[in-house]
Amino acid sequence: VPPNDADALAKALEEALSMDAEARSVMATHAMMHIAENFTRSKMVDETMDVYAELLQEKFFVAPPKKRIEKIVLPETTPLNQAAE
Repeated sequence: VPPNDADALAKALEEALSMDAEARSVMATHAMMHIAENFTRSKMVDETMDVYAELLQEKFFVAPPKKRIEKIVLPETTPLNQAAE
């Protein structure tokens, strides 16, 4: 659904609500796969740091580092994640 498109959102919700259980299950599986592939902790941290660097550059005219010294690597498995599984 495109951002700020209420009509498209309404149509997508209608379609989702009219799906049978099997179709909803398939859609949920695809959604979970998409999230697992595109929203890892390390990727989210990197993208958040990019936003902060951009904001600092705009506010204080600080040039972003030419090269990141080291990427922050967070564990993908935590006690909370293990409990949820």
